[in-house]
Amino acid sequence: DIGTVMQFLRLFMPQHLKAMEEIEDMFETEFDYVGEAENQARIFSNIMPVFGDRVAVPEVFFEYCTRDVLVSEFFNGPSLVKGAKAQLEAYARSINRPYEEVEREQLELLQSGDHKSIEVESRRMHRYQALL
Repeated sequence: DIGTVMQFLRLFMPQHLKAMEEIEDMFETEFDYVGEAENQARIFSNIMPVFGDRVAVPEVFFEYCTRDVLVSEFFNGPSLVKGAKAQLEAYARSINRPYEEVEREQLELLQSGDHKSIEVESRRMHRYQALL
């Protein structure tokens, strides 16, 4: 656990202690599921009234949430990653290109930081989605 790592650093690598303290602080806030539940509820209340006919955001059940547990509505279906992959596969088919080639190009665009190219590709994807 983090406490053990902190003790080790104090004894053998004190130069890294400050960085580990910052990581520990991030873990404290990142794994506060009550805070995450509040964020999810805020997203739910902002997204669902406008886009509720096109997207789904799980509703949070605060009465069951604790600092260590987040409970929200269950949606049966593919994960976000599987759904995104299915969309990209369908897009690749619609432009008669191999999925692997389109996926590689998308990854290269993301890694390059070339946001202009990503925006152009995004517009193409939106046109495709409008056809669905």
